[in-house]
Amino acid sequence: MIEENRLAEWLDNTATGGYLKMAEQAFFAMHTDNLYGVTVTTSLCNWDCWPHQVLRLGRGRAQADVVCALPQLPLLSGSVQTLLLPHGLELCAQPEELLRECFRILVPNGSLVLSGFNPYSLWRFGLPEKQLGLRAHALPLPKVRRMLAEAGFRPDTGRFMAYVPPWKSSRALQRWRFMELAGNRWWPAAAAAYGLVAVKTVYPLTPLREKAGQLRSEGFSLLPGNCRQG
Repeated sequence: MIEENRLAEWLDNTATGGYLKMAEQAFFAMHTDNLYGVTVTTSLCNWDCWPHQVLRLGRGRAQADVVCALPQLPLLSGSVQTLLLPHGLELCAQPEELLRECFRILVPNGSLVLSGFNPYSLWRFGLPEKQLGLRAHALPLPKVRRMLAEAGFRPDTGRFMAYVPPWKSSRALQRWRFMELAGNRWWPAAAAAYGLVAVKTVYPLTPLREKAGQLRSEGFSLLPGNCRQG
């Protein structure tokens, strides 16, 4: 897994990291404009884009409202409406267990908003690869979708972010911003990162009333050892 301190330092102190940070914060801001219910973010709690009413879970007491270590989430089942998970799957050694925890604490039809690195982007040949080890720790998007489905989530919306090459200078990154529109149209799978919104799906079990009434009228009992016909 990627170390959270290294990722936070890279996002805050490098031109490439700052460029991606702005793109990801814009993505999360789209899904925190009209919050209702309880909203929680875990990992990278020091980002300055979270609204004041968002509960922050993290390892460090300085940034977090509640201190915990992934994948355990110390919240009641069915108590969270929206869960924000920036790079959470890459920062956790048990991403499958983390997704099961996310499913547990969300209300039915609650939203999981997450982001992650794309291991197939051009960034795997540049400086981010050397600093973070993207090829070793980044999860391919098809695998993430499969993990979400296995945990009980239904994909809702998503987008790719950051198509520019991983230049070291901010000036070079700004000069290549035209690749954002071109990449989104011509090579979307080569973006540096992705954002996903998934919904917790719950299928209620309701008895078939017509069948139940038919069994009672015919004299059948569903109790063990009492199956007889009148």
